[in-house]
Amino acid sequence: MSVTRLSTSWLGYDLDTNDLWFWDGARFRPLVEAAGYATTDALASVQAAMQTQIDGKLSVSPELLGINTTADATNRLALKSDAALFSHDDVTPGTGDMRIAVNKSAAGKDAAFVFENAFSPRALFGLLGDDNVTFKVSADGSTFKTGFTIDRSTGQVDLAQGAKFGAYINFDQYVGADAWTKIGVNNARHNDFSAFDAGANRFVAPAAGYYLVGAKYRFKANAAVPTAIKIGFGKNGVAPAAGDDECAQQGAIVSLVSSVQHMQLYKLAANETIDVRAFMATNDGYCESGSVAFWGARIA
Repeated sequence: MSVTRLSTSWLGYDLDTNDLWFWDGARFRPLVEAAGYATTDALASVQAAMQTQIDGKLSVSPELLGINTTADATNRLALKSDAALFSHDDVTPGTGDMRIAVNKSAAGKDAAFVFENAFSPRALFGLLGDDNVTFKVSADGSTFKTGFTIDRSTGQVDLAQGAKFGAYINFDQYVGADAWTKIGVNNARHNDFSAFDAGANRFVAPAAGYYLVGAKYRFKANAAVPTAIKIGFGKNGVAPAAGDDECAQQGAIVSLVSSVQHMQLYKLAANETIDVRAFMATNDGYCESGSVAFWGARIA
């Protein structure tokens, strides 16, 4: 052990283990036992005092290191500061690069950055439980929602919060003459993030954005054939407006043959709704069971 005196205390540097020790008046003890951390001023003093013993450089391997705070067994390196700088090595000089590695032991572990508010997590970014790149957010620090994932193999971006659904009906939907009728779409083939409300037969936007929705049905006669059949979308419970919100077929309407379909792009606020509706002119009829499809996805 090489020993030097700093102020009124004795410090020892173990050349074999690269540990710092101090004299407490009775014996040498590891420096980390003094307060759980070493200050930057103390380390600078030690470095200056030991320049000659270790070839002008200081290599310290404490079990804990706190800068302006106390490190602990969980956070062995702790810092309290308005900012932290990691810069390329222009002294040695180095390559000009600056890389920070965050390594984990297995694919099922995390290698991540955690962003907190009052020490409560609000966002996670990194390799979270697998080797894909994922970003998650939380409003309470316990329940997290995935914002996006980048597949490690393909590089494809999955916008997890981009609601996607596909739905259908399992009964013949009766449609009276000359009135828009909401189709009771009641079954989901897929329904990411519960965007489709089967009980209310409608799509509910989980967040503000642009949504592409589509729908179709095949006509089934009741008695006399309508002079026209239409399909359209109701926004926030309001019947389709002429133009963009509807599509019609006129002329030769044939039962179990004629069908109508429509797609529309909507800019929706969170919790705004879209449902699908049918219109039959002059005479009533049905939307055939199994032929109705209602689908949608957030695209931006």
